[in-house]
Amino acid sequence: MKKIATLSLIALCSQPLLAQTSYFEGTSVSAGLSANKTTTSTAATDNVSGSSSVGVIKLSYGITTSSIFKLGLSVSTDLNSSDISTDTHMTRKTPSEFTLEPGVLMTPVTLAYAKLGGYAATYATPFGRQSVSGNAVGLGVKTYLTQRTFIQGEITQHKATGSTTLGWDTLKQTSSAVLLGYNY
Repeated sequence: MKKIATLSLIALCSQPLLAQTSYFEGTSVSAGLSANKTTTSTAATDNVSGSSSVGVIKLSYGITTSSIFKLGLSVSTDLNSSDISTDTHMTRKTPSEFTLEPGVLMTPVTLAYAKLGGYAATYATPFGRQSVSGNAVGLGVKTYLTQRTFIQGEITQHKATGSTTLGWDTLKQTSSAVLLGYNY
């Protein structure tokens, strides 16, 4: 473990640094895994919840607003459905998430950011399916490993309310994702 930590620290410290405005600008694409926990609830019955891991792809565009503040616009989609129960799934639409991501530089190669936006999905059961939409809020950290490649981690919460057709009052999904990406 010490060897991995030492090698990681050496790799981060020995990379050539660009000017602060060179990172986090332009178009980037990233892909990775997301662990999703979805819960639906009603006032009258118990909660129905489930967890699953899915692949995710994210396309982003970043601009510099000042020397330490950055602004990103992102579109992402899950590559497969999130399980809620054995026969109930949350199938994402493309795009499934559209977010505005204001951020602040922690170091010249590390950005902490918030995620604010919306999401869309299809809630599918053996008795039918219905489109749902709601809001997406979260936090993330993105750090460059080389001048073009980066790793990022995000925690996002999706919420939707009211679907009497589907038998629930509120839907909440928490996603924790790790992605590896490339900035063009």
